[in-house]
This record gives sequence, structure tokens and C-alpha cells, in this order.
Amino acid sequence: MKAFKNRKIDYSKPVQVYRNLTKKCWSLRQDRLVRAHSDRVLLQQCKFVIIKKYQERVRKTGHKNVHAFVQGMLLDNLEFKPTHVVQYNPYRQDYFEKSALSENSQPENIFECEL
Repeated sequence: MKAFKNRKIDYSKPVQVYRNLTKKCWSLRQDRLVRAHSDRVLLQQCKFVIIKKYQERVRKTGHKNVHAFVQGMLLDNLEFKPTHVVQYNPYRQDYFEKSALSENSQPENIFECEL
């Protein structure tokens, strides 16, 4: 994880994580400020948030903006094996979708999740 503008993350507060399409990494926001960027992020107590007003703007204009993110408590131990994939497409979905990393799994809509 790389600090942004020498800002520090308070691990006792939730962070909002979204995909930074320009930097091709994850941006971690806390108290309305981007605090860090990372290639991998591990969260617990997650809520999946989509701001409908801005999602509609993306669909109407085709111009992407930050309107969807995962909010949760950041863990600093990145030694884990993923068991699920979470994805979101603003042009096709009104929700995040979770599916297990197996061939036979069916996607399910999620809003809160402990993976």
C-alpha cells in the first residue's frame, strides 16, 4: 500500500475502496480524502454502495465517475486466498455481484457481505 500525499489511514475507522481506472489500482478513501493506493485490499464488515444519482449520470453520458465503492474495515494482513469474486458494471447492473471461484457457481446480488 502506498500513501497518497503522505496521508495516513486510521485503522479504527472504515475506508471506502473503489477501482481507480487512471492509476489501475484501488484507491482507499477515508473522511472524504484519498489516503492510499494499493494493488490488493482486504476488508471486513463490508457494505457495497452505489450512489444511484451518479450511476444514472454514467449511463446517460458514458463518462465514468466514482459512484460505487465498498466500505469496510481495512485489514493489514494481505496473506489470504480469495474464495469469491465481486464485480459491478454500471451499464448492466444496479448492484454488486458475488460469485465463488468455482466453475459451477451462480452469481448472487450482494449489498453487505462477509466473505
